[in-house]
Parts: sequence; structure tokens; C-alpha cells
Amino acid sequence: MDCNRMRPLVPPYLDGELTEERAAPLRQHLLECSRCRNFAQSETALKSWFVDPGPVAVPAGFAARVARHAFSGEGPPGVSPSPSTERETAFTGGADAAAKRPDAPLMHFLLQATAIAAALLIALSIGMHRANVPEISNLRANDSESLERVLEELDEMNRSQAGEQDEDGDESRSDDRKSEE
Repeated sequence: MDCNRMRPLVPPYLDGELTEERAAPLRQHLLECSRCRNFAQSETALKSWFVDPGPVAVPAGFAARVARHAFSGEGPPGVSPSPSTERETAFTGGADAAAKRPDAPLMHFLLQATAIAAALLIALSIGMHRANVPEISNLRANDSESLERVLEELDEMNRSQAGEQDEDGDESRSDDRKSEE
């Protein structure tokens, strides 16, 4: 067996996730290959560091308390809000936003200007995208016309160019024949 194919199967094998059909060849390979056996032993040692603590007991009413604090806007009990939290509350329109932020009108203006600039940028990029579609006479890169029609036109152009070259070639050949005589 190939180590490159067996090595990825070791962690699922150790977790008991492999079917017997897949685990049996791996077990045989681990008996024969010392490198893969060492890899399996190191994986087992690594997994021993992570012990399952078992089910965690959640106190009664825990979810209700978390939801109440989340919707009230208060922090955890006994913790005072940080200065950054106060700035965020004032900036996002808390109860006394104007009183806490003397530059609130400026911030409001800057937000509006940024939104307008973003909308203009989007409109400009859409316009540039539509203007940059390659176009040759009546053939556009994003036309949904049939491919056969386009191929027929190209074949016709090739035939006409080939016919012109043949006529030029015939004239030059006849000129060459006259000069040889």
C-alpha cells in the first residue's frame, strides 16, 4: 500500500470514523510500515492532550439573562462601559448623541458624502464596464447571436481573401512565365 494514500486515513481511523472496509487495509499497512505506525502513535499522543470535559451544566435562566442584557444595551453586570463604547453609542445615534458628540453634524455630513461617493463610484464602474465591451462593426463580444452565423461570415471573409490572393498569384505566375520565355 502507498503511504501517501494511507496517511490521510489515520486521523479518521483513530476517531473511529472509518468503515471496516477502509480500516482493515489501513491496519495491515500500519503493521507493515514503521513510518505510518509512528505517525499514528504521534496522532494518538496529540489527541490525548484534548480531553472531552463532558456535558457542561448551564445555570437556569442563563439564556434569558444574556438576551435581556443584549437587548437592553447594557454590558455585563459590574463592568463599566469603555470610552470606545460610549463613542460608538454617540456615533450610532444613542439617546444623547448630540450632547456627547459636538462634532455629530460633521460626522453625519461625512457619512452622507461617503455614501454619495460610493454610489457615484458604482455608477461609474458600471458605465465603464459597458463602454469597454469590444465591438467590431456589428459584432459585439456579448451578443447572443448564433455562433454558426458568425462562423459563416468568417469563412466567407476567408474565402474572399483567398480568392483575391489566388488572382494576384495567377497574374504574377503568368508574368514569371513571360519573363522566362
